[in-house]
Amino acid sequence: MKHYIRFIYVFMLVFISACTNNEPSKNETTAKHNEQLQKVATEKKLPRDMNNPPFTKFELEADYGANKSYEAEYDALDTQDEAEIEDFINQKLIKGQAAAEIIRNNLKIVEIDEKTPNQQAVDQIIEAFHLEHTYKAVKIEVQFPSGKEKTYIAKR
Repeated sequence: MKHYIRFIYVFMLVFISACTNNEPSKNETTAKHNEQLQKVATEKKLPRDMNNPPFTKFELEADYGANKSYEAEYDALDTQDEAEIEDFINQKLIKGQAAAEIIRNNLKIVEIDEKTPNQQAVDQIIEAFHLEHTYKAVKIEVQFPSGKEKTYIAKR
């Protein structure tokens, strides 16, 4: 009888431990992800918050010829961001917070500061916005948080 009780006790312990959820919660996963992003930012010595774009104003004009172009405008305001995307490549017009969210997300990966060379800045923006490098002309105007404005231009 004692062996039977021991067997049931061991079986119950194994059953209970097998049914326990050992996966991290969504909050733990998000916290770990944010912690990793912050660690990467610190290691790369990025002077900005990865959740915010590196510019307070941003304007992109990419001309691909044959009535194909891509334009994006973003203005970070105190109360609410203003943004607009005119994508004549895919025939899309996006305005307001939806456009602001797309532009902010695209700019998160950009590492451009006031000293970034012209072509390097253009290449980063083209990549960030998932555009082709077959453009005829690109013009990018930005305003950094310091207030300094800069224009990047490339033609092919």
